[in-house]
Amino acid sequence: MIMPTTEIILPVSQWTVTLAKRITYGEDIRINQALMSGVKTNFEGKAPQFSGEAIARWEREKILVIVKKINDGKTNIPVTNEVIDSLDRIDGQFLANEVNKILTEEKKS
Repeated sequence: MIMPTTEIILPVSQWTVTLAKRITYGEDIRINQALMSGVKTNFEGKAPQFSGEAIARWEREKILVIVKKINDGKTNIPVTNEVIDSLDRIDGQFLANEVNKILTEEKKS
């Protein structure tokens, strides 16, 4: 199944990023596994504890699942953790916000 996409322009680098507007069930599982792999629970009635590492993995996994293509104006750049981590902070935060908007909207529908 081909999922619909949308494009955004990163504010600092001006790179074009193609984002999936919907995700598959398998991609949803991947995103949730990234978060749940770092959950510590106990049976004393306390809420689950999420490690900072698990939350960082979860944020990265969301980006890796939603971002389908990055283009710097000349070539397509591989969508990897290294590329995402090397983005200017403003570009990275902008991208993360756009990814979270898509996932929030998708859950509403």
